Amino acid sequence: MRRLCIAILLWPFVVVGPGRADGVDVRTEAARTAAERTVAAVTDTTQAQVDTTSVRTVRVGIYQNKPKLFLDDNGTPSGIFVDVLGAIAERADWQVTWVPCTWSDCLDSLRVARIDLMSDVAWSEDRDAWMDFHEDEVLESWSQVFANPGADIEHWADLDGKRLAVLRGSIQEESLAGLIRGLGYSTEFVPADSWEEAFDLVRTGAAHAAAPNHFFGNYFYREYGLERTSIVAEPQALYFAAAASAQPELLQVIDEHLAGLKSEPGSAYYASLTRWLERPAPSGLPLYFLWLLALGGGMLLWAGSTIYILRHRVRSRTRHLAEANWALTESERKFRSLFEHNAAVKLLVDPESGRIVEANQAAVAYYGWPKDELLSRSLEDLAETGGDAASLQRVLASGGGRFEQRHRVRDGSTRDVEVFAAEVDIHDAKCLHMIVYDISEYRRVQEQLRQAQKMEAVGRLAGGVAHDFNNFLGVIIGHAELGLHNLAADGDASSPVRTNLSEILASANKSKRVTEQLMAFARKSVARPVVMDVNARIQDMYKILKRLIGEEIDLTWSPCGRRCAVRMDPSHLDQVLANLCVNARDAIRGVGSVEISTSCAVTHICLSVRDDGCGMDAETVANIFEPFYTTKDVGHGTGLGLATVYGIVEQAGGRIDVESAPGEGTTFRIYLPKYVAEPGPSPNAGDGAGVGGAADGDAMPSSRPQARGETILLVDDEAAIVDMTKLALETLGYEVMTAGSPGEALDVLERAAVSPALLMTDVVMPEMNGRELATRVCDRYPHVKVLYMSGYTDNILEDRGVVDGDVHLIQKPFSMADLADKIREIMT
Repeated sequence: MRRLCIAILLWPFVVVGPGRADGVDVRTEAARTAAERTVAAVTDTTQAQVDTTSVRTVRVGIYQNKPKLFLDDNGTPSGIFVDVLGAIAERADWQVTWVPCTWSDCLDSLRVARIDLMSDVAWSEDRDAWMDFHEDEVLESWSQVFANPGADIEHWADLDGKRLAVLRGSIQEESLAGLIRGLGYSTEFVPADSWEEAFDLVRTGAAHAAAPNHFFGNYFYREYGLERTSIVAEPQALYFAAAASAQPELLQVIDEHLAGLKSEPGSAYYASLTRWLERPAPSGLPLYFLWLLALGGGMLLWAGSTIYILRHRVRSRTRHLAEANWALTESERKFRSLFEHNAAVKLLVDPESGRIVEANQAAVAYYGWPKDELLSRSLEDLAETGGDAASLQRVLASGGGRFEQRHRVRDGSTRDVEVFAAEVDIHDAKCLHMIVYDISEYRRVQEQLRQAQKMEAVGRLAGGVAHDFNNFLGVIIGHAELGLHNLAADGDASSPVRTNLSEILASANKSKRVTEQLMAFARKSVARPVVMDVNARIQDMYKILKRLIGEEIDLTWSPCGRRCAVRMDPSHLDQVLANLCVNARDAIRGVGSVEISTSCAVTHICLSVRDDGCGMDAETVANIFEPFYTTKDVGHGTGLGLATVYGIVEQAGGRIDVESAPGEGTTFRIYLPKYVAEPGPSPNAGDGAGVGGAADGDAMPSSRPQARGETILLVDDEAAIVDMTKLALETLGYEVMTAGSPGEALDVLERAAVSPALLMTDVVMPEMNGRELATRVCDRYPHVKVLYMSGYTDNILEDRGVVDGDVHLIQKPFSMADLADKIREIMT
C-alpha cells in the first residue's frame, strides 16, 4: 500500500498527458511504452529512496511554454524537459519538486535559491555571469515571428514601427532587440509573462506580432488565429541552469545521464521528442477489424490487416521525414535570405586563415569588387597597411569581439569601419560572422570637433597674449605722448628727443593695430559696425594677408579709384578677407596668384577675391557655405570658414556670389550696402583706419577738450597702467584718486573728502570685476559716471556684462586724445 501511494504522488512528475498537435490528441507507441517503463521504475525505486537518506530533493521551476514544459489542464507537469528530467531523476535517485512560476519569477527564484534548477534556459553572456550551465544541450531552438493576419508582416523591414510581443526577460527579448536596432528599425517591444499571454496580445490587437520559440509557435499559432511569417532569428541551445556555483553536482549528474539518454536508441529522451515534436500515425487496429476478427477469427484476414497498417505507418513516417526535410530546407533558405538581403555589410570569414568565404549583396556594393573577386580575398587584404592587425588576430583567435580598422575599397579609397564578429557553426565548420559598419563620417565629425576645440584654445591664448601686450602698449603710448606734451609745453619743438618720442609713438600705434587684427582673428566678436573705407581697411590688411598665403603665391591688390564707404564691424571684414585668402591658398597647388579688387556702384560695394587654383564642381559650390562641409583632407579644415563668411555678409546686409569650375579657379564676389552719409556731423570711424580716422599721433592733448576741475577715481590692478593714466589725466587737468584693487577703491571712497564725478575702472580684476565695483560705487554715489577700460577680447567682456549699448568702454591701449574725447563725451 505504501508503495502504491508513493507511485501516485510521483505520477505527475514522470507521466505527462497526451500532447496536442493542431487540436488533435496524439501519443505514439514509443512514448507510451517509455512512460510506462518510467512509471514502473520510479514506483519500484521510490520506496527504496524513501527508506534511505540518499534521496535528493531537487526543486525545479516550471513555466508555461508548451511543448517544452508546462502544466496541463490538471496541473500535471508535462513536456520535453519534464520527461528528460524525470528520466534523469530516476537514474540519479532524485525526487523532483516542480515549482510553478512565470519566466521572470523563475529567474528571480533561482537567484535567491528558492529553486535549485531552471529548465529551458538559453545561454548568453549576461546569464553566464550569474548562472551555471551543463555542457551538453537538451534542445536547439530558434525564434520565429507569428503575426496577426491583418498586420501585413513578412520581412524584417515590416517590423519597423510595429509592436512585437516577447517574453519578459527572455533571450528572445535581448537578441531581437539588438538585432532590430542593428538593422536600423524602430520596433516597440511589448513584454508578456508567458507566450500564451503574448499570443493573446497579438490576437486582441495590443501587439502586431509575437516572436516565441518555434516549438511553441508552431504548436499553437492556428489555435490563436495567427499566421506564420518567414522571419526567423538566430538559433539558441537550451539547457538546465543553476545559480552560479550553487549546484555544480546537479549539473554534472545531468550531463552524465543526458549523454546516456542520447546514446540509447528508444530512450525516454527520444520517446519524448517523438511524443511532443512529431505527428504520429494512428496506432491500434480499427474497430471494424476487431469486429471482423471477433466474428471470423481468420488468421489470414488478421495478417492482411497487419500488413495494411504497417504500410500505412511507413507511408506516414516517410511523409513526416519529407516534411521535416522541407522544414529544414525552408529554414536554411530563410537564414540565407536574412544574410544575403540584409542592409548591413556582412562577411563570413575563416577564423584560421582570415579568408572571406561568403559576402552578402551589401558587402559587394560597399567594397565594389565582384562577388567572386571579393571571395578570393582575405580580411587582411581589405585592411589598410598599418591597421590594427593585433586586434584582428585576437578576434580571429578568440572567435568573436569588436574592433576598428580602415578598409580599402575597389577605387583605392579607404574608409574607417567598426567590425562586430561572432563565431557561428555552418555545416560543422567554424566561421566568424562579421558585421561591418562604416564610421568614416563619425570620424570626420570627431576630427572637426577636435580641430574646433584646438582653434578655440588658440583663440583664448591669443586673446590673453593680446591683453598683456595691450597693457604694455598702453604704457608706451601714454608715456610717449606725455613726453611730447612736456616738450611742447617747454617750447623745445626742435629737440632730438621729440623726434625719438614721435618714432616710438608711431611704432606703438602700428603695433596697436597689429594687436587689434590679432584679436579680430581670435575673438568671438560682438558686431560693432562703424563707417569705414573698404579700400583703406584692405590696404592695412595687405601685409598680413601676404604673410598668410605665403611667398609662392602672388597676391595683388586692385582698389577702385573711388571711396568705398560701408558700415560694418572692421574686424568682421578682416575675418572675411582672411578666410577667403586662406581658402584660395589651399586651392592652389604650388605657385599661383590671388587677386583682391573692389568696385563701387550707386547702391553697393563689390569686394572680389579671385584665385587660379583647382576650382570646384557644381555640387561642391552648392554646399560650400554649409557648416562643417569641407573639401580639404582630414586635419586640414574645420568646414566653418566659409560658413562664417556667409554669416558675416548676411549680418552686414549683403550677399555673396561664387563662380568656379574644375581647373579654372574660383571667384568670390561680396556685395555690401554702400554707406550714404546723412546730414549732420560725420560719424566716427572708430578704429583710426577707416573714414574719419586720425593719423598716428596728430592730435595732442592741447587740442582736445580739457577738464573742468572734476575728480576721477582710477582703479586698475596693473601699477604701470595706474601711474601712466594718472599722469595723463592730471595733464588733462583732472583731479585723480587711484586704487590698485576694488577693495582699495572702496576704502579710498570712505576716506575721501569729495565724491568723484567719474569712476574709471578696469573690467577684469581680482576680488570683483569692474561691473560689480561700479554697482557698489553707484549705490553710494548715484550721480557718478562710469568708464570701463579693458584690453581683453569682446567675448570676455560679454561674459561680464560690459558690451551693452548703455555702457561706456575705452579699449586699451588708448591715446591721450582718445581718453580726453571719451571722458568729455561721458561728462557732457
